[in-house]
Amino acid sequence: MPPEPLPIQPASMAFSDLLAATIHDMKNSLGLVLSGLEEIDKPARSDTRLQSLRFEAGRLNRQLIQLLAFYKMSQSRLTAHIEEHDVHELLVESLLQARTILEAASLEAEVVADESLAWALDRELISGVLAGAVFNAARHARARLLLHAETHAGRLHLLVNDDGPGFPERLLRADGRGEGSIDFRTGSTGLGLSFAAMIAALHRHGDACGTVTLGNGGPLGGACFTLVLP
Repeated sequence: MPPEPLPIQPASMAFSDLLAATIHDMKNSLGLVLSGLEEIDKPARSDTRLQSLRFEAGRLNRQLIQLLAFYKMSQSRLTAHIEEHDVHELLVESLLQARTILEAASLEAEVVADESLAWALDRELISGVLAGAVFNAARHARARLLLHAETHAGRLHLLVNDDGPGFPERLLRADGRGEGSIDFRTGSTGLGLSFAAMIAALHRHGDACGTVTLGNGGPLGGACFTLVLP
């Protein structure tokens, strides 16, 4: 007589771990969706509906990655792998990650940086932060975007600037935190800015750590997202 099947016991897993595992699976599925959209879109680059779908899927994928990063940080499992990298290449790479929305919106993007400039940073993390800033800027820019790098007082300043209307005063008054609120009109939760600030803070040199600041103006007159690394 065959043995009775044993009932499957629920896994002893904290809700945060369960949520992280679910997000990871969702991220993988979205990756497949994005890959499929890329193939479908190749013969029809001018189809704005497909471009919009790719953008929204990419935005959701980035948000899931950010949530996973927050989870890893809460578990003390997120660390920065600091190595010296070419800053100009980093900015170009960040633009390429946002190529879809830049092409769909017919935006002109420019990189201004000394091609000999190198800095110690985590390339993957910083590239992700800059790409997120470019995506956000592209949603509000009229025609132009600028990525600019320069050093000042021993720190690297990475600027993402657009020619749009700029950040709302509410956001600037709250130093980018959005006063902990959710904007249901735009769908903004402040997750991207919190992620950027978290990644910046992982970059330390002595007592100094990286920061993120928001402002309006800059060379193009619109929103200015600035990532400062020691």
